[in-house]
Amino acid sequence: MVYAKADGKAMAVALTIADQPVIYLVMHLPHTDADQTAFLTKVRDEMIVAMAKQVGKMENGKRVGAPWAKALVLRAGDMNFTEHHLDNERGLQAPAPMVIAAMRSLDATLGCEADVYRTMEPEGRGHTHGKEGKGRRLDTFGAAAKHLRGPGGVVAHRELSPRATAYSYLDTSTRREVYKESDHSLIQVTLRVSGVVKQPPRPNVNLTSLRSPEVRRVTENLLRQGDRLPREAGSSSYHFERHFAEVHEEVVRACIAQQKQERARRNCLRQRMVTKLERLDSTWQQRWDRVGAQPSTLSAYARTERHVAKLQLGLQKQQHAIRKRKDAQAAYEEQLQSAGMGKAPRKVTRPDPVNRLDLLPDGTPSGVTSQTSQADMLPAVTNYYRQQLNNIYYPRDGTGKSEDQ
Repeated sequence: MVYAKADGKAMAVALTIADQPVIYLVMHLPHTDADQTAFLTKVRDEMIVAMAKQVGKMENGKRVGAPWAKALVLRAGDMNFTEHHLDNERGLQAPAPMVIAAMRSLDATLGCEADVYRTMEPEGRGHTHGKEGKGRRLDTFGAAAKHLRGPGGVVAHRELSPRATAYSYLDTSTRREVYKESDHSLIQVTLRVSGVVKQPPRPNVNLTSLRSPEVRRVTENLLRQGDRLPREAGSSSYHFERHFAEVHEEVVRACIAQQKQERARRNCLRQRMVTKLERLDSTWQQRWDRVGAQPSTLSAYARTERHVAKLQLGLQKQQHAIRKRKDAQAAYEEQLQSAGMGKAPRKVTRPDPVNRLDLLPDGTPSGVTSQTSQADMLPAVTNYYRQQLNNIYYPRDGTGKSEDQ
């Protein structure tokens, strides 16, 4: 973290993603024009100091902050105002000129002059806050215009509704289950800083899948197959390492398939509820207007609202059940470890892909020329190791004397 506003309404972090320095600033602006102007001005001044401090950062006598002089900067947050007429279904409510000037000054300082959504979808009508007919796009991402063109930089965006991002947690003070649903949509962007494809994560197997009936049946079938294998002469049991390796692989595949099937079943039920609720939310204004025009439809409106409340309760119960299942699994694993019946799983980390080799095409090390594409890196590294294997190395003077000693 390189910057944090005293009231907690703004924060910036410095990241390194595949050799690409990134500075990410998030903000939550106040509501009035005067407060917004003061907020943006203060954030601009403090970010200038924070970024300069990050660039001049020293560790062990080395200037480790130098790469952040050319960092890719992203700005995001709840702006609490709209500028474009398509961003507000209530009609254009532009902020005061001093707010716009302060926002432009901050973007110029950061180099985030382009609105990601409006650049990618000039005629888009997406909204992040409010119901259908009264929606506003208050939450935005900002980036440099050059990072919104070509195969690199910010290449995609999406919005997730509050229903889809709601979650359950347990209040540590009251020990009561709480269902949390934001009043804003979640916005995401895809940042591509390398052309090298990252390896997919290695699947993990949990204890619940090992105890499932499907995996038990697969394991029993594999063990019965092992009983029919030929045995070594003079031995009362068979010893085939290959068979045990195949058993392990088959069990892992069965566990992964069972976890995927169970996850798909839960997600399908949840997505069905979310889709129904979002569809009913989008027609709420029409239903209410119909009641005003035709009072006889009030009973139908009340039935629909009761159905919405029932769906909301079902969604909450499902979220609580998912959290309970995860908490029970974590408690069970912790109990086994404390009883000495197991050990904590090793953390699986995915190393960042190699996206640059300081080699010439013939494999010769170079401090000037670099290979950055997969098509160029593969022959270069092949030639490099071929040279290492073909080189003849002679012992240094004194090697024999050291061996005699």
